[in-house]
Amino acid sequence: MPIEFIKWGDKLLAINSNPLYYSQTPGSQGVQGTQGTEGVQGTQGIQGVEGSQGTIGSQGTEGAQGLAGIQGAEGTQGTLGTQGTQGTQGLIGIQGTIGIQGLAGIQGVQGTSFSDASLALYVKKAGDTMTGDLTITGAVISNASIGYKTSAYTARINDCNGIIEASGTFNVTLPNNMPVGYQTTIVNMGPGVITLNASTLYATDSSVALRNRYAGASAYHKGSGVWVAFGNLK
Repeated sequence: MPIEFIKWGDKLLAINSNPLYYSQTPGSQGVQGTQGTEGVQGTQGIQGVEGSQGTIGSQGTEGAQGLAGIQGAEGTQGTLGTQGTQGTQGLIGIQGTIGIQGLAGIQGVQGTSFSDASLALYVKKAGDTMTGDLTITGAVISNASIGYKTSAYTARINDCNGIIEASGTFNVTLPNNMPVGYQTTIVNMGPGVITLNASTLYATDSSVALRNRYAGASAYHKGSGVWVAFGNLK
């Protein structure tokens, strides 16, 4: 009679027509039988109803920002392009005519200035000169020289700003070699005729003779032998 076994927990129990007993010693495993033919796959069941979507959870706290990465090396600068051609410059407007500048006068030599209330200035004679500027506060007293002539006479440098008294009938000549601005006064002191004479003499109505006794006239030199006379002339 074959022996049948059942598994009870971790033990094998032998079962036959005899009373139930068990043995702890298992027999050798039988040869595995041939696998049976795979059965036909059953029909796929109907897909179940899709469940409701669950509630969206709260958004999590934003994480701390990561450290900034190291900046990459700066690339090599590209080659500078060729500069374009410069445009043509516009035409310059015509400049207006510049007016003629007047001639500048000659500046005198600057002298030393001084002030002295007790100083009296005397000029010994015409022709004496002083170099530099002279500043005088107060009245300037200049005594004119007086010369008395009774015959033909030619004015001299020491007659500058002086008086020539003439008595008789003769000429008083005004020479060409006097400086520009030289001036003198001629007075007729007698009953004769005193006539002024010069290379070029300008006077009203070309009058060159003193009118009568005690008549006077002044004359100044313009330069190059040109004289101008004015006064009591006829």
